[in-house]
Amino acid sequence: MEYFLVPICFITSLFTAVAGLGGGMLLIATMPFFLPFQAVVPIHGVIQLASNLSRAAFSPKAIEWSFLKLYFVGCLIGTVLGANFIGLISKDIFLFLLGSSVLIITWLPIKQLTTHIPGGYLVIGFIQSVLSLFIGIAGPLYASILHKEDLSHDHFVVTSAAATTLVHGLKVLTFSLIGFHFPEYALLLICCVLAATYGSYVGKKARTLVSAELARKVVKILLTALALRTLFF
Repeated sequence: MEYFLVPICFITSLFTAVAGLGGGMLLIATMPFFLPFQAVVPIHGVIQLASNLSRAAFSPKAIEWSFLKLYFVGCLIGTVLGANFIGLISKDIFLFLLGSSVLIITWLPIKQLTTHIPGGYLVIGFIQSVLSLFIGIAGPLYASILHKEDLSHDHFVVTSAAATTLVHGLKVLTFSLIGFHFPEYALLLICCVLAATYGSYVGKKARTLVSAELARKVVKILLTALALRTLFF
């Protein structure tokens, strides 16, 4: 049953490569149907680390490093503080937080709301890393603030991927240090990572062929359906 995640990883990685956001949330919203809830966030972290790292690696010249420095500092602070509270939430609370967060991020005007957050990339990095540790979501807040910069779509997608790589890398390291047994899921992870990497490759090719706006609308519909299903799991 858990190997149904392999094609899902390909599809969600492809969606992110085209639309620039949403694939990670799509993936984690499906994972509670296939894995024990304690494994969802760390396994999602490894898959998304591979997906975003490959997306950034396929187009390294498109990364705008100036928008990553303060964000990374905020991520470090958030990860160190948040790590002390991992494991304190039950399955029901996790599913409620996950479903609610997906709906909030999908439907509220996040771009406008992030405008009023003081500290810019530093504070966004802190908030995003804490959210990532507990419900796995690592990209939407950064993407919403990066949207305000004058970047081409390609530079936006790849810089977002680099930022999300930082968050998931710190998360995977944290779960490794606190003792999560990744080797138990080794074969699943290998298959999912390969699928996600291939999804990034195909998505890069499709980015100039498929409307990013259309891809975002499809992602929004799917996220809403999955979030509602998660809340009533």
